[in-house]
Amino acid sequence: MRTFFIAAAFIVLPLIGLLLKKPIVRKICGSVLIFEIVFVLLLFTAIAADFPEIKRMLGTPSLWLGIAFCGVILVLCLLAIWKPLREKQRRLISVFLIAAAVVALASVAGVQAYKNSLLEIADGESDMEISLLKYMPFGDIYGGDYGVNATLVKTLDEQATLAFSGNLPILDGATALYPLYSAFARATYPQGDYNPYYALETYEGRGGDLETPVGCNRTSGAFYNLLDGAADIVFLMDVSEDQRELAASCGLELELAPIGLDAFVFIVNSGNKVTGLTQDEVRKIYSGEIANWREVGGANASISAYQRPESSGSQIALEKIMGEAPILMPKSEQVYSTMGGLYNAVSDYKNYKNAIGYSFRYYIETMLNDAELRKVKLLEIDGVAPTAETIADGSYPFNNCFYAVTIANPKGETEWEKARGENARKLIEWINSPQGRKLVEKTGYVNMNY
Repeated sequence: MRTFFIAAAFIVLPLIGLLLKKPIVRKICGSVLIFEIVFVLLLFTAIAADFPEIKRMLGTPSLWLGIAFCGVILVLCLLAIWKPLREKQRRLISVFLIAAAVVALASVAGVQAYKNSLLEIADGESDMEISLLKYMPFGDIYGGDYGVNATLVKTLDEQATLAFSGNLPILDGATALYPLYSAFARATYPQGDYNPYYALETYEGRGGDLETPVGCNRTSGAFYNLLDGAADIVFLMDVSEDQRELAASCGLELELAPIGLDAFVFIVNSGNKVTGLTQDEVRKIYSGEIANWREVGGANASISAYQRPESSGSQIALEKIMGEAPILMPKSEQVYSTMGGLYNAVSDYKNYKNAIGYSFRYYIETMLNDAELRKVKLLEIDGVAPTAETIADGSYPFNNCFYAVTIANPKGETEWEKARGENARKLIEWINSPQGRKLVEKTGYVNMNY
C-alpha cells in the first residue's frame, strides 16, 4: 500500500503542477510526466523483448488499449506545456489529465481491495515445488539429468533384512517425507524407475512406463489415494479431524504407526530482525490479534501471515497449535498450495521482509539446503531453537510426530491386493526395526523414543 501511494504521488503531483501559472513550473512538471510515460513504455518494451509470455499478452485488445491510452496521455502532456496553447485550453487539458489519473488510480485501488477481500490459492511460477527427482529411490535408471548415481536418498551400510521381489506396497505421501519413504523403498524394493511424478501403479506388475509404486501426491492427494485403494501406505505429518471423519464415512478405519519426529517451524525473511517468538505470540499473529512486527520487537511493518490450504500437512500442524483460537482468514495470494511456494513468499528472494510462514525443519534445512535455496531463518520458540537435540529432548515446544498411515480394514478382494496389504504390514514392521530407525536418523529426522 505504501508503494501505491508513492506511485500515486509521482503521477498526481506533476499533474497538479500543470495548473500553476508559472511557465517554468509547468514545463518541469510536464517534462517529468513525459519522462515517466516514456520510461514505462520503454521498460515494458524491453521486458516484452525478453519474455515470450508478455509478447503474447501484447496481442490482447486490453493491452493494446492501455498502450494507446498512454500514447494519448503523452500527447496531452505535450499540449499542456506547449506555449502557443491558450490558457483556458491548457487548464482544460490539465484538469482532464488529473481526472483520468484519479479514475485510473481509484480503479487500481478498488481492484486490489476486491482481490484482498478474496481467499485465493496462489499458483504459477512462484508456487512451484522443488524437484523430487534427485530423491528417487534409485535415481534415473535411464541416465537422465538425475542419473542412478545422483540420488540423494540415504542408504544402509548393510543389506536390509526385508526384501520384496513382487507385490510391492504402493507408497504415497507428503513432500517433506518423500526422501524418507524413498529410502525405505531403496532398501527393500527391487531396482526400478520409481519416478514420483508418474501415476501410482494400480494393478499387478509393471503396467507401463508411466506407473510407479512410489509416488508423491502431497498430503491431501496421498490421503485420497489411500481411501480409494490406490495406495497401501501414505506417509503423513498428521491426519486432520476432517480426514478422519471422511474415512469413517467411507466405512474405513485408519491405522497410524508413528515412525519419527520433526519440528514444526516458523520462518521469516533473513532481513527480519526478529529471531524468536513465544507460543502465545504465534497464536496471536495467526489469529490477527498481533498485526505489526513492532509488537514483538521488530520493525514498524505490518505482518503478512502466509498459510497453506486446508488438509495440507503443515496447515493441520498449525491448526493443532492454534487450538481453540480462530485462524485469521488470509488475504489474496497469501495461501500457497505447496511449501515451496510459501517459502518463496517469505524468502528474501521476493524481499517480503514483513512475511511469516511455517514449514517443517527437515524441508527447510535439508531439502531446500540441498537445492541451495534456503534464504530464510527459523524462529526460536520460547527461546528454544528447533534442532535435532531439542526435538529429541522435547524442549522445542512444536514437535511433530509423523506417521505411516494404512487402512486397518481394507476392502481389497483380489489375491494381489491381499498380498500388497500383507507386504505393507511387513514394511511398517521393518520401518520400526533397528534398520528402519537407522534410516530415519540418517535421512535427517529424529527417532521416536520407543
